[in-house]
This record gives sequence, structure tokens and C-alpha cells, in this order.
Amino acid sequence: MTAKTSSASAGTRKKNQAKKAAKQGSNEQSSKSSQQSNSNNSGKTKKEKQATKLKRGVPKPYTPPPKPPQPAVPDPLDALGLASSLPAELVVVLRRLGKKDEITRRRALEEFDNWLEKAKNDENEHWWVEVIGPVWLHHLPPLLFTSRLTPITLQTHQTILTLFPSLLSTTLPYLLEFQQRNVLGTLLSSSLQSSSVFLQTFINSVSWSVNESTESQLELNSYLGLLTEYLSSSILDPSAIWESVFPPVKIASAGGQTKGGNQRAAQSYKGRIEQGGKNNAGKKEELEESEKVLEEERVERELGLRIGGLVGLSWVLREYPQSEETGTSLSEDLVALLSTPYLWSALSNTTPTSETSAPLGYGQTSIRKAAWDCLKALLLRWPGIAKANLEILTGEILGTCWNESEVVVLSSVWDPLLLFLTKFPEAWTIEKTMNAEEDQIPAVQETEQANNDDGNQNDVESKIESSRCASPEGGSPAYSAFLDFLRSGCRGAPVNGYLILVVVLSTLPTEIFPLTESSFDELFQAIWAPLPSLLSSSIPQIIETLLSTVLETATFLFTKQARLSPDNVDSSRKFLAGQVGLCWDLGVLGLLRVRESEDTSSRPRRGVLRGGRQAGEEIGLGVREARVLGTALGKIVEIDPKAGELGWSEIVSNTLGLLTGPSGTHAAEEEQRDDEENETLFPLAKLPSVLAALRTKLPAELEASFIHLLGVVGRLTVGSLIQEFGDWEEETKNGGEEEKENQGAQLKNRTELVLELIALESLGAVLREDEIFARVVDALLANETTALFSLLPSSASARLYRVYFHWRAEKEPCEESYHSLCDALRSSSSLSKDVRFPIILELTAEFMGLPIELADGQEQGEPIGLDDVANVLIESLEKGNIDEEGAEVLASLVVRPTPFLTPTSVRGAVEKVFLLLNTTVRTVLFDDSSLTRLSHLEPILSLLKDSLPQQSIQDLLASDLSRDLVVSLFDTGHFVPLLFGQGQAEDVKNSARDIWKTLLGRAGDQEDELINLVMVEARKKLEDTSSQISVEILWSGLNEASVPYAARSVLSPFDLFHLLPPASTIVDQLNSISVRQLPPALAVIDPLVPQLSEDEIQPSVDRVPTDSAGFGSFARLATTLIACFAADRSLLRQDPSWLRILTTFGIFASDEVALPRSSAHVFGERVSKDVLGAIVLSTDSLRSYALSSLSSSIEPVWYGAATSALTTGKIDSEDKLVFLLAGLLGVAKSEEDIYAARVLRDLLAGVLFYSGANAEDAEKWLMFGRTLQDKAPQSSVAITLATKDICLESTKLDRFQNELAADLTGLKASAVNTKGLRALRLLAATAPPPESSAIFLPELRATRLMQVLQEWMTGDEEDLSEELDSRVAEMFLHLGPIVQNDLSRFEFVFDLLEANLEAASWDDPASLPFLAHTLRLLAVVRDLAFANKALKEVWIKRKDASLDLVFNLFLSEKAGEMSQPLSICRGLVVDLVDQLSINTLTPDRFGPLCLLLNDPSVDVQTTAHGLLKQMIERTTADLVVQVEVETDNEIDIKLPKELIETVVTSLELPVADNPAKNFGILLGWDLIFSHFNGASLKIKSSYIEQLRNEELVAAVFIPTILTLLNVSETKIQLFDLAPWAVDEFIIDLYDPETPYASALFGAHLFYQALIVAPSLIRNWWSDQKDRQLSMAVSTFTSRFFSPVVIDHELSTLRDPDSMADLQDGDLTVKILPAVNEVNASYVVDEQPMEITVRLPSDYPLHGVEVRDVRRVGVDERKWKAWLLAVQQVVTTRDGLVLDALTLFKRNVSLHFAGVTDCAICYSIISVTDRTLPTRQCRTTLF
Repeated sequence: MTAKTSSASAGTRKKNQAKKAAKQGSNEQSSKSSQQSNSNNSGKTKKEKQATKLKRGVPKPYTPPPKPPQPAVPDPLDALGLASSLPAELVVVLRRLGKKDEITRRRALEEFDNWLEKAKNDENEHWWVEVIGPVWLHHLPPLLFTSRLTPITLQTHQTILTLFPSLLSTTLPYLLEFQQRNVLGTLLSSSLQSSSVFLQTFINSVSWSVNESTESQLELNSYLGLLTEYLSSSILDPSAIWESVFPPVKIASAGGQTKGGNQRAAQSYKGRIEQGGKNNAGKKEELEESEKVLEEERVERELGLRIGGLVGLSWVLREYPQSEETGTSLSEDLVALLSTPYLWSALSNTTPTSETSAPLGYGQTSIRKAAWDCLKALLLRWPGIAKANLEILTGEILGTCWNESEVVVLSSVWDPLLLFLTKFPEAWTIEKTMNAEEDQIPAVQETEQANNDDGNQNDVESKIESSRCASPEGGSPAYSAFLDFLRSGCRGAPVNGYLILVVVLSTLPTEIFPLTESSFDELFQAIWAPLPSLLSSSIPQIIETLLSTVLETATFLFTKQARLSPDNVDSSRKFLAGQVGLCWDLGVLGLLRVRESEDTSSRPRRGVLRGGRQAGEEIGLGVREARVLGTALGKIVEIDPKAGELGWSEIVSNTLGLLTGPSGTHAAEEEQRDDEENETLFPLAKLPSVLAALRTKLPAELEASFIHLLGVVGRLTVGSLIQEFGDWEEETKNGGEEEKENQGAQLKNRTELVLELIALESLGAVLREDEIFARVVDALLANETTALFSLLPSSASARLYRVYFHWRAEKEPCEESYHSLCDALRSSSSLSKDVRFPIILELTAEFMGLPIELADGQEQGEPIGLDDVANVLIESLEKGNIDEEGAEVLASLVVRPTPFLTPTSVRGAVEKVFLLLNTTVRTVLFDDSSLTRLSHLEPILSLLKDSLPQQSIQDLLASDLSRDLVVSLFDTGHFVPLLFGQGQAEDVKNSARDIWKTLLGRAGDQEDELINLVMVEARKKLEDTSSQISVEILWSGLNEASVPYAARSVLSPFDLFHLLPPASTIVDQLNSISVRQLPPALAVIDPLVPQLSEDEIQPSVDRVPTDSAGFGSFARLATTLIACFAADRSLLRQDPSWLRILTTFGIFASDEVALPRSSAHVFGERVSKDVLGAIVLSTDSLRSYALSSLSSSIEPVWYGAATSALTTGKIDSEDKLVFLLAGLLGVAKSEEDIYAARVLRDLLAGVLFYSGANAEDAEKWLMFGRTLQDKAPQSSVAITLATKDICLESTKLDRFQNELAADLTGLKASAVNTKGLRALRLLAATAPPPESSAIFLPELRATRLMQVLQEWMTGDEEDLSEELDSRVAEMFLHLGPIVQNDLSRFEFVFDLLEANLEAASWDDPASLPFLAHTLRLLAVVRDLAFANKALKEVWIKRKDASLDLVFNLFLSEKAGEMSQPLSICRGLVVDLVDQLSINTLTPDRFGPLCLLLNDPSVDVQTTAHGLLKQMIERTTADLVVQVEVETDNEIDIKLPKELIETVVTSLELPVADNPAKNFGILLGWDLIFSHFNGASLKIKSSYIEQLRNEELVAAVFIPTILTLLNVSETKIQLFDLAPWAVDEFIIDLYDPETPYASALFGAHLFYQALIVAPSLIRNWWSDQKDRQLSMAVSTFTSRFFSPVVIDHELSTLRDPDSMADLQDGDLTVKILPAVNEVNASYVVDEQPMEITVRLPSDYPLHGVEVRDVRRVGVDERKWKAWLLAVQQVVTTRDGLVLDALTLFKRNVSLHFAGVTDCAICYSIISVTDRTLPTRQCRTTLF
């Protein structure tokens, strides 16, 4: 029969067959896996089953049902037509929010946020925010899902809500459901995981109830289903949520199915790669890496969604309102979600196996933490739902909580765990039952498989029930895990883990935790198991927590067992007491017993000690733990006294076991330690503090037992210690070093225990009442003092004796112990000072009481104590070799001598210290090499700081020694630190000032006496120039002492004015030093200074003794006076004598500035000119203030009254000005004191000026001065000078002048030297200034006077005074302009000038006034000759002789100490030398002029330079002619050797230290380069050759210039020349005070060198091996010089005069400045021949480049020779480009003219001398 054929098509048949095959394969696979599973379960061991129990309950991953595809959601911009209505720029921003690129979306958010900020300020824009609400919500979920955009998105959302609060309530309902779900879900989860501000924004925008919500709030209860759907999907199926927000692109496949576009493309790409085989191996790896990255992104994305879902679920459970009626009102969807087992698998971290899938919390700490928080919310708000799902929760909670190892998760576990166990304690039973069922499941499955054919499936439930009842006795797996949790130290969180222990135990049922001894042992073994690790833990207070937990747990179990099983109470008591003993032994003593590893790497972290102690914590180890134990013991005693007594017995037993064991080791550990190489001793010294801590919390019932324990401990330890001391001393004598060290360590351990025991307060009664214990301690301290001190720290030793003497009341043992103590501490003791000194310090730190009888004995001077120690230390103090510790010991003994020093020793020590301080301070203040003594002050002050306050003020003021001490203390605190600098003496200053303040504080009414002592000595220091204390230090020290008084607005007793002696005393001192002869040279600047002849000059006096600043005694007083008046100017008005002192001191200072040594009676050589200048300014300022103040009240009648009073001598003392002037006149009259006359002039001129005196008022003083003409001529001149300026137009002055002139004309020749000179001085004083229009004398009177003066000078008198020549010249100064038309008089004037100039010399300073008047007269005559034609003829005829004499003076100047008179005379000489004619400058004067280049005066240097330059110009012109004329004779062309000697000297750096010398060197180089100006090429070549041969440029010039310009200093910024023109420098304007003057001059010289000798600079630079210097020079030159040099080269080609001979019809020159090129074109037969000369940018460091442009009619060899010649002219011959082109033109023109070229170099014109080839070639030297 034929088979029936199907009507289906072939394609359909194939598809059905494939489905059938797939189905069959699936069934077979399922069957196989089921069999395999059963096989695996049945073959498990019991241990594997136990592990399976703890991993049970993990449901299969949640697989949601497929959802219908969500519709495509268009952008609301297009769907709602908003794109056409919104602003265009806003539409662009909103569209960019939907882009895939994260950066684009971020920028869009920022721009959108900016737009919102603008909308805030513009109400018209608010409605746009409401319009774009749908667009924003459409883009909100994708933006929030991008983690890096979440914060800015939430911020933008918050901004929108401020503008549109009802965004959610009005816009969300119009979105699709899945959009509503995603918006709410993402907003909730993102807000919860972000800032609390965003969460509050979300909460404010929603409400759970319609009644409570506002219009702007979304009623959230209506959307609870959608929110639940989002939370459920994000937790259970996060990929669904992700795809709903980011839907994948679907691409239809060939079979009609759809795939994601990316997935399909990836698969297709992957297939192609696999087909490619090995050729695509690299791409395959790339694909695998890409897939790996995609998988990691997926896992991270799902993790974030799950956490957000759990956090959101927790918030809903906490915030959703509860119904009061039903107790629950959660929706069914939410309840269903909470009942999902897979949800609670988020609590678990169980490792998945082949049988189980991974729980949600596996490997995800954040998920587990969020899940526990969710559970907490469920248990707190919805316990009913928790109870309904109790089995699910029990399996997850109890099965996983004890295995959680992450501390972060554990912090969230405790609260929900305790809530769960306290609400549902039956969970333990449920968990046990569930595990019992799981144990029976494999057996049930086997039975079911065996009886499958019989159909006995209904018996399964009964078998399970029977197995439950027949379950063997044993705990639950959860309880076993709980014990493992305790054994592990609570998984790294012991503090919280131990705190919940009692609560957990209280929920355990008896069937799981029976109240039996074995259960207790198992539990406490688990608790104590982690103790070794906890002892070295860094967790704070961990041992304290452990002990508290153990004791609390033991007490809880004891109480519970006693209540439930009264018959077993005795065993319970023993168990409780045993735990108390363990707490003491293992917890408290064990914490002390822990040995610290020597390996620092195994220690806890820095700052943490073992047992959780923090570094620096004051509480010792075991103290807090002992207090915990004492508190717990007190509670136990309250509950059951017998149990408390048993516990205390355990403590006593363990404590005594420490003392009876060898070396204090714990008996239980003795056997274990026998095998160890290094035995660790138990720190017995810690035991007393632990016992004391235990006692503070111990109940009163155990007080007697505690005292008894202390007594027993004391007897045992002290008794054995004495025995061991003897054994130790014997053994250490015979044993080795190692044995001695081990024995010492053991002995020290017990010794410290004794100290701590005795220090306990409780042992005071034991020491008094227990005679045995007291005698043992007596023996220890009387016989073993040295041993104790050798073994114990100083603090412990001192505390031992202090406690002993405090509690021991009997005299004899105390006295014996005291003697033993002093013997051990004396200098003769065998102990070193390193041991003794710290003990003495500790003993004397506090008063150590002794029995009264012993103290009385000491007062009687018995030989006890430490007197010898104090004496030895004082000797060290005197020698200055006492160390800091020794000084501290001495101070401690002196301050607290009882009971160690006798009163006699104390007094002697104090006196020696006082004397030592006085001596040391005296040395420091008066010895300039006493810095080493400064260190001696520190120990002395340290001693006095403690001992001096013990002395009474009366005792300090009673003797000279102590009075000097007071002064020394003040000096040390206020002057010494300033003398050595604050940094070196800070400690000394602070100590001394503290002592001084203490003394003042205790002085009371005697404070003034103390201060007076200091001020008297300070006044002596002020006048004592041998002191190292300058006046500034003295002022500063006293000012600092005045600070406290200024703060209280009280006049300071340390005011500087109190430092000064009375004004009369200073005036007497002034009178004694002012009556002396003044240097005559000062007459140049002050006409009151007498001009003395050589015979009249007295020998110069030695300078007065001065201080380090150059101040004599009077100068120190005067500068202090200035400081006082500067602080308070009103003091000047109290006594007019101050004004005279200040003015005179100002004159002293100004004289010293003008002429060094002129005030040698006041200042020394070390005084600074800056200081003197400051003194002059200060005195002038103070004088102006005082005179203006005193003159402001002068009435018009005062002038007449004052002169009348001075004439009659009736002086009113109330008129301070008259009184002052009268005193000055009196001094001037009686002593002819020049200083008094100068002060009189200055003060009177000031009074007239500040009082506004007119000519009439001044005339009264002028007439008064005239009356003094014979009696006091100097005073008369002084008054005339003071009044002259006001009386210039006065008739009385005119009459006075005429009368004086008449007197002179009628004077006899015999009176010329006396009356004649006095009249001449006075008449000169009345002469008006040269610039004044006032007429000095009538012409006839003047002519007659000149005639008389001429007669005096030409007469027969031979003994005329030398001063007369000077005074006559001075008078001619004033008479010359008047008689300028009388030429006969000027013949005598010229004779006088020539005679005076011939006699003038620089060697005699006394002749400077004479020279000054002569030079001034010559200058006046010169000026008159310019304006007077007749006189000019005389001047022309006679000037050369006078000017030649002046020039000789100019040349004879010698470098030396400059002074103002000398400078004035030299300035006059310089001014006149400029008038010299060129004929005067003969060659023999070139050398002397070169010497003046090194003169200290810049004016002299500049003048000499100008004259030399004139001579060089003339010499160069003559030399050029000579070279051209004498062609056959060799001429020696050399630079002057005088100039060479000037420039070879190196600069002195810094330049400011010797500006004149450095300026002279630069002037010399300028003169050398001046030789090139106007010189021919041959002459220049000779000069350059000389400079090259002598290496002047390379070795001298260039280093000099580079130093000035900082080019050679690579670390210093180069001198910036950009603002300056380096091609110009005006030497006459050179100012040495300008800091950059030398650098600018050096730059100009460098420019000149680049112009005249570029080849020398180029050669030096090219030979430079220092690359950095070479680059610096290149940069500097090309930046600042090359452009100027190039412009100079091109400017010569632009000059018509220079180019006149070069450019003609045949040669044309073109300048191309843009490229620094010059093109020369020579036309030959209408054919141009061209060359180009190019100057590089760093020219002349690089030479010019000559390029061949076009060659015509010349063979190549000759052409190249011409080009080379052109280049050589510029490069090697230092010619200009103009010179090179001239050479080129002549070569070309002569060649075509038929002149034969050189056969060797092919040049027609010689490069050297520009001649035709008629002689030997100079180029090639043939």
C-alpha cells in the first residue's frame, strides 16, 4: 500500500520535524539531569549534606513572563508640534537631550540649565517651562540611567520644579503607562541614591493621599502599581527595565523572527571571523575582548538597577501609610513581590554550585546591605507580611547572617536580625525542622524511586513526619554557624557581635541550647577562641568589650539556670566563678602578658597599641578591663554572694600564682615557655595599677579581702626582692654579661612591682599596721639603695622614697633610710651622674617630708645632705662647663633645699651664682669676642629663675653684690638679646625677663628703687664708649621695658629722657670739646671758619675713644637726645640749652661729612656717612620745629628789646630765645669759640626767618653785630651773615659796607694783618650773593678799595699774612664786576691770579680756601670777558698763562681721600680746564691725562676723557696723512700704552663698591675705540692686529662687558636693553649713583667693538667652548645689537656723500633692508654684472655672505677671487660693506681698462692698502 502523503508543504514539514527533534532532545536531557541529580544527592556524605543545608533555599532565578512589545514613543517635540512653536535655540538643546553620545547630552543639559536660570529672572519665559514638561519627562529616564549625568539631571529637574511645581501631577498622567512607570521609578531610585536635597525635592512633589496632597503634588497611591512593577522588574529582571528605557533596534530575520540589530550584526561578524580561521585570530581576540567589556557593562548596569530597586522598596515600606483597622494596606502586587523567594536571596552570599543558581546577593556587597535595610523596614512596619513569609525569611536570615564576612554589610545586619529573632524566636525551631526535612529528602526520593511501580507516593509525607520525630539529638545548622561566628571573632566585627550575644541567647529554645555543662563549655570555648588575636587587635576597647560580654553572658546563664534548675546551683556557681577567673587570668593579666613582637611589621597600625589601646592614652593596660571585672563582680555579689566570693577567690589565686612562679611568669604557661629561647617576663609593675583599678569597682563586702591580698603581695615581693638583691650581686660578680643582663631584667621586674605596690594608697594602712611588711621595706631602703637606683627609673625611685617617708612614722628607720639615700646620691657615690641627677631632680620636685626631729638635726648643721653635690656643680658653673641637667639639679637643690642642703650651703651657693651672673654679663657687654660666654648665661638664669624669687627685695637691695645682680638681670633681658640678635639669645631673653617681671611684681613700694638702680647704670653705659651696647640697643631695650607702662597709659620710668644727665652737664661737656682749632679747609664751605697759615695750625689731635658705631661719649648723649626729642618734641621747649646742644651736634656731623677727622673729638673712624647724614637731617628738623615754635609768639618790639638786653647785659630768663643767644654770645666773646659763633648764626637766622622779620627788624641785629666788630669779631661776622639776606636793600647795610670800605682805605700798612684782615672778613660777609641785584659798593669806592688792596700786595711789607692773599682774591670776586671797565686794575688781577696759582698745591689742605678764592676769581674774570669786549682782549692775551697753571693743577691731582672742600676746588679746576685751547694739549700731557681716568671724581674723569678724545682726534688725523705720504717707510702704528695700562685692570664687583675705578676702565675702552674714528683701513688693521696679539678684546674687554650685562651669569636674568639706544651714550651725563649706568655704558662699548673690530668678537665667539655662554651671547647680540649694527652698515650706503664716488653710470647699488641685503650691479657693454652681499641676523657674529648673481666677461677663477676679496674686506679686515663694494668696483673697472691683475691672488686692487699690483702681494704674502 502506498504511504499517505501529507498535504503540508516541504518547508512546513521541515519546520515540524525540527520542533519534534528539539522536544525529544529536551526531554531526554531533562531525564538525564534528574537522574544525575538524584545520584549526586544520594552519594553525599554527612558533611556535604551539612553544607547543603546552609546553602539551601536559593530559588531559581526569576523568569518574568514575556510582555507585549511596547509601542514606539515619538519625541513630544514632533508629536505635540512643539518644535515649531518653541524658540529655535531651545529646540536644538532639547533634541540633543535624546542623543546617544554622553558628551552631547551633558552639554545639552548644561545649556538647558543655563536657559532655565535665565527663565527664572524673566516671568515671560515661565510658561515655556510648562510647555516643555512632556519633553523633559520623555528624556528623564535615559538621563537618570546614565550615572555620570545623574547629578546634573536631578539638579536640572529641581530647577524645573521651582518654576513649574506641578510638573508631575499635570504632565505625568498624559504619558504612556510604561513611561509613567519609568519616570517615577528612576526619579525615586536616583533621588534616594543621591543627595538628601534631591530626595526632599521628590518627596515634596508627591503625596500618598488625595486628601493630603496639593495641586502641585502627585497622588502616589494611584501609581503604586506602576511603581511596584518598576521596583519588581529592577530587582528581579533589570534587563527588562533597561530595554524599556533604551529599546534595542529590531531587524527582521529571514525566517520572520526579529533580532536586535546590534546582536545580529555581532553574530554575523562573529560567524565571519570563525570562518576565517587563523587569519582572523587577532580580530577574534578583539571580538572576545569587546564581548567581555559588554558583559561587564551589563553586570554593572544590572547591579545599579537592583540596588536602586531595593532602596526604593525600602523607602516604600517605610513611607507607605498603614491602615489602622487592618494593620496592612499594601497592594497585592507589592505583597506578591515581598513573598518572592528570589527577592530575599539578596540577603545571601552563598556560593552557587552545579545544583543551585547564584542568589541575588552573591558577591554583591551593596545588594546585600540594601536587602538587609529592606528587611529592617519590613519588620518595623509590616511584621504581618514577614510572619506570612516566615519560612522564606528564616531560611535566608539564619542561613546566611552568621556567615556574612563583610563588615560593611554586618553593620546593617544587627538591627534586622535582632528584630527578627525577638519577634519570631520560633524561627530557630523552624530552621531546625527545615534542615531535618532536607536531611530526609534524599531517603524519601530513594524510596519513591524503588517503589515507583507500586504507586506508594502517598507515604512520603508520613515518612517525613516520622523522620522529624526520630531526628537524632543535635543542634541546628544555624546554631552551629552561630558558634563558628563566635569562634571567628564575629567575622571581624566583634564589638557589635558581642553586644548582641545575650539577646541572641535569650531567643534560643532549650531544645537547641540546653542548659547543660557541655552546652556552656561549647559556647564559652567559642567565645574565648579569638582571644589571642584580640589581644593584639587594633580595635578600640575590644578586650573590655569581650570581658563585659563574657561576664554578662555567664551571669545571664547562671541566673537562668538557677531559676530553672535550682538543684544545680552549686555547679552553676563554680562555672560562674571559673569564668570570672578566666576573665582575670586571660583577659586582664593576659593583656599584660602578651609579648610584643620585635618585628615592627607585625605590630598594629601606628598610634594603636595592643588590646585596642590608642597611643598617648593615659589609662594603662588592663585598667579598664579590671574595672569591668570589678563592676561585674559587684553585680554577681548582689545576685549571689557565694558566687561572688568564689569569683574573688579565683582572682586571688591567679594573682598569687604570678608571685610564686619563677620570675613572675604565669604558672599555666611555664611548661610552654621552657622550650622558648627568650623568656618574656610578666610585667609585675603593671599588677598594682590593675589591682587598684579593680578595687575602685569592687563591692564593699570584698574590701577586707582586697587589703589582705595587698599585704600578702607586699610581704612576698619585698622579702624575695631583698634576697634576690644579694643573689644578684653575687652572681653578677662571677657570671658573664648575658647572665648579668638576664638576672637584672628579672630583678627589675620585681623591683617595679614593689614600687607600684607601695605607691598604692591602700598600702598606707598596711605599712603602718603590718610591722613585718614595714620592717621588710625598712631593710630594703636602708641596705639596697644603690641597687634600687641602678635598676629603676628615676621617677620610680623618687616615688618610692616619697611614699615611704610619707607613711613611715618612726624616726630611726626613716633616718637610716635617709642617710643611705644621701650616700648613694653624693658625688663620691659609685653611681654615675646620669643615674644620680635624675633622681635628685625627682626628689626635689616636691617637698619631701621627714620626721620633725630629723629636720631639726639638719638645721643644726649635721653632716647630712648633698652639700658636696651643690659645691661641685657651682664649680662647673663658674668654669662654664656645666651641662643642662647639672644646672637643673643645682637650681632644684637651691630652690627646694630641704632636706638636702644646709642653710649655710644655700647662702653660699646663691652668692656665688649672683657673682657669676654679674661677671658673665659684664664680660658679654664689654668684650666684643664674648659670644662664647653667651651660652654660660643660660644655666645661670635657669638657676636664678627658680631660686631668686625665694629672696626678699630687702635682701637684694642690702648688698652691692645683689644690687649688681638686679642690674645684670635687666641687662640680660633687654640689652644682651639685641647685642647678639634675637635668634641667638631668645631663651636667655625670656628667662631674664621672666625673673625681672617676678622681681617687679614682688617689689611693691620698692619698685622705684629697683628701677633707679637700672637707670643709673644705664646712664653710665650711655657715656661709656667701651661698652658693646650701642645707643640704638640702649634705646630699644629701654623702649621694650616701657611697653607694659604704655599699655596702662602710665609714664614709663624707663623713658629715654630719664636716661640723660641734666642739660647743664651736657653743656659743660660741650664747652670743653668745642674750644679747639678747626681745620682751615672748612673755610671753603663756611666763611666763619678761620683761614690759618701753616705756622698757626696746631698739631692734629687723636680721635676720642668711640664705641663700635664710631660715637664718642658726647655723640652717644646727643644721639639719645635726638631720639628723645623725636619721640616728644615738646621737651625741646623746656630748656633752650637743648637747642644749642642739638645745633652744635649737627655742625659736628656736617663737618665730619664734609671733611673726615674734622670732628675727631666727637666721632671715630668707624662712623658711617649715612648715619652722619641722618644726624644732620634730624638736628635740622628738630631745630626748625623748636625755632618755629619759639618764634611764633615774637612781637615786633622783641627785636629792639632783645638787642638792648644783649647790649646792656640785662637778660630776662623768661625770654628763652634771648637767654639762649646771650649764652652763645658769652661763650663766643670769652673763648672765641668758632662753634658758638656758627650756632649763633644758624639760630639767629632761624629766628628771623620763622618770626617773619622784615628789613627794619634785621637792621637792629645788624647794628648790634657792628658793635661787636672789635670785641667779638667772629660773633660780629656771624650776626652779619645771619641778617644779610634780609637787609640786602637796606640803607643801613649800604652805609655799613661803605664805612668798612672807607676804614680799609685809610688803614695803615702796619695794621693790615690785624684790623685789615678783620675788616676784610666783615666786609666780605656783607657782600651780596653773585646772583643778587643789590649793589655792593659804588664804583669809585670799589676802585679806590682795589687800589688800596693792590698797594698792600705790592708794598714793601714782607710779613704780610698768608691769609691776606686769599682775602684779597675773595674781595676781588665782589669788586671785579663793579670795576670791569677799569682795565688797568685787571692787569694786577691777572698778576695776582698767576702768583696765587703758582703757589697753589693739592698737598696742603690748609691752602684750599686760598685756592678756591683764586679759582673763583679766575672764573669771574672769564665770565666778565665774555660780556665785556675790552676786557675780552685782555683775557685772550693773559688767559693762556693762567689756564696753563690751572691745567698743571689738574694734571697734578692725586687720588686720595675725598672731602667736600677738595671736591669744590677740583670742580672749579675742571670747569676752567674746559676752556683750554687745543694747542695747550701737547703729546707729553697724554700720559698724565690717562692717569686721571682713575680719579675718584667723576667730573675729573669726564674732563680728562674729553681732553684725551680731542688729542686722539688730532693724532689720528695727523697719522692718516703721514701714512699716505710716507709710503716707503714703515710707521709704527700702536695704541698708546697708557691707555692699554688703564683697561687691563679688572672690574671690581659689585660695580657700586668702586664706581670711579670701573668708570675709568670703561672710559679707557671708549678712547681705544675712538682711535678707529677717521682712521684709514691700514691704521685700523694695525690697531686690530695689536688688540689681537695682546688678546685685549678676548681676554679683557669681552669678560668685562659680559660681567656688566650679566650675560655670563646663566642663573641671572640678562640686562634688558630694549628701552635703550645702544648706539648712543652721552658721557657727560654719566651718574655713578644710577644703578644701571655702568651697564649701559658697557653696552655702548660693546656696540662700538662690533662696529670697529667685529672680527675679534667673531673669533672669540666661534672659539668659545662653553655652549651655554655661546648661546647666551648669540641671543643677546642678535636681539639688542645686530639690528643696530646692520642699520649702521646700511646707513652708510644711504649717505649721498659716501655713495658719490661709488655710484656712477656703470655701478648701481640697491639696498634691501627687509632681508638685510645689498645688491651691486656693474654694467659692461649693456650687460649687468651682479653680486649680492647679505648680512645675517646675528651679524657680525656670523660674517657676511657674498653671492654670485651674474658673471659677465670674466673667467670663473678671477670672478671667485674678486668675490673672496669682497668678503675678506668685511670679514677679516673689519671694513664696511661700502669699502667692499668700492673694492669690487675698482677691480671690475680696472680689469676692463686693461690693468693686469696679480698673478697670485688675481686681485687688481690690494685688499690691504687698496693699491695696484706694483709690489709684493700682501694677500698671499708672496
